[in-house]
Formats: sequence, C-alpha cells, structure tokens
Amino acid sequence: MISKIKTFFKIFTIVKNWFNVSLTRFLPQREVLAIFRNGFKVKVSKNNFSDFMCYVYFFKAFPLGGIDGATAKITYNSLDLIFDFSKREPSVLGNIIEIFSQEIYKPFLDNFDLKNRAVVDIGAALGDTAIYFALKGAKIVYAFEPTPNFYDLACRNIKINNLENKCKIFNEAVGKEKRENNLEDQTFKDMFSGDDEAKEYDSISKKISMTTLEEIVGKFNLSDAFLKLDCEGYEYDIILNAPKDVIRKFEYIIMEYHYGFESLKKKLENDGFLVKYTKPNITIINSRPTKYKRMAFGYLTAMRID
Repeated sequence: MISKIKTFFKIFTIVKNWFNVSLTRFLPQREVLAIFRNGFKVKVSKNNFSDFMCYVYFFKAFPLGGIDGATAKITYNSLDLIFDFSKREPSVLGNIIEIFSQEIYKPFLDNFDLKNRAVVDIGAALGDTAIYFALKGAKIVYAFEPTPNFYDLACRNIKINNLENKCKIFNEAVGKEKRENNLEDQTFKDMFSGDDEAKEYDSISKKISMTTLEEIVGKFNLSDAFLKLDCEGYEYDIILNAPKDVIRKFEYIIMEYHYGFESLKKKLENDGFLVKYTKPNITIINSRPTKYKRMAFGYLTAMRID
C-alpha cells in the first residue's frame, strides 16, 4: 500500500492530468495522453503503464531534463549530456537515473580518486558508466559490452558527448577464458534461461568474442587501475579465475554481485584486498533454472593493501 501511495504521489507531482492518467492503471480499455508539467507528452494505457512510470521517474530525477523521441537530455555538474536509448525499452532510463542522479558509485569513489587513472568498465550498457567515470577524471576508460544493441548505443553516446578520446568501447564479453567469435557458454544459458537476455544472447552467441581480465591487463599495460563490474553474474567467472598478480594490477575494485558475496570476498582477501560489502537483497526470478532462481545481490568493494 505504501509503495502505491508513493507512486500516486510521484504522478501527482510530475503530471498535470494525474487523475485521468492514474485511472489507466486499472482500466484495460482506457488510453490517455499524459501531459507532464514540463510539457512532455506521452500516451498511456494499462499495457504501457510501466513505460510511462519510467518517464515519471526520469523527470522526478531530472526536473530540467528532456526526452525527444528516444533521446534523453540531462544536466550533470553544469554539463549538458545526451543519451540515445533507441531500440531499448524506456526502462534503461533507470541506468541514467542511478548513475547521474542517485550517483550510486559516489559513496565508493569518496574513498578513491579516479583522476589520471585507467578504468576497466565491465558491463558498459549504454555507455553511462564509462561517461560518468570519464567525467570524474579518469585518464582512460576501457569499456566492455557484449550485447550488440547496447554496444551500438554506448558508441553513439560516447561520441555524442565528445568523450571518444577518453572512452574506448569493445563489443566483447569478459569471462574466465578467451574465445574468438564464439560466446557459446552454458553458464549464461542456464543463468538467463527464460529471460529476454537469453533471446538476445541466442542471436549473438556465435558472433561475439570473449576476453579475460588477464588479457585486458596485459593488452593495456595496466597498473594501479580501477575495476568496475556489473555483468549479471559473470563477476564470479571473471574474479575467481583471475590470477593474483592480475587482480593486484587494480588498486580499487567495485562490483554489483548477484549470487552472494562470500566466494568473491574470500578470493579478494586472499589476494591482498580489504573487502567491504552491502547486505544482500534477496529476490526470486521464477523464469530461471532452480540454481539461479534465488538472487542475492548487493555491492562489494575491494581496496588493495600494499
């Protein structure tokens, strides 16, 4: 009940014709043109109400922001930024909100100065995190995104925001072993079976290469770098199979873990890191196989102890 009240209040504060719009959530045949208080307009029905709420959350986070078709415009630290999210659901606006409004990485970066550091960004999505790290002073960001649609968006968004000299994006997966032009991986299929990600994976599995953390470190001659992982469960393959001397090329690591922190914590502590983590949030995804139904996710940080 409390969440419904909060949702109603958000609509009330953001949308002019809030009452008529709210009714569409309960009336299947009703469609209304939602008129936002900033002039933005979008058609709303029960079928696309969740998409409508993505716009509500966006304008709640960025009152001076704008949506033009599938392009979002925001102002961050007095800088005007543009994000193309075409071919993706409006839910990806949540990425922009998390990174540039909620600044989910800021509490962790308060303990680490990115200036003039190399960053490895595994799970780049639409380029939002790579852009964020670049604006935070990173010397160079090496970003990896296996999904072609997200990769294309990341390329465009990095270019649109004139950060091509600081952000290098690669259409590659990162895992426990190197594979050329073949991403066939049973772990992925099991983990995402029944999800939209699996359908997208099936269409790209024989086209995308997989690299390793060891190869990335060697290729770019990394030292005292920063590592970020948000790769939907692949953090275990990446971290648990990386040699100690490779892991220690990173001075600071931050990741979103998805199936518990225990094995990651043990590995990183053994490799000489001070590890902190947030309490796991538990959720059940019934579409996944039994082994992966129960997710326990949160954030983990590791600072190298010299």
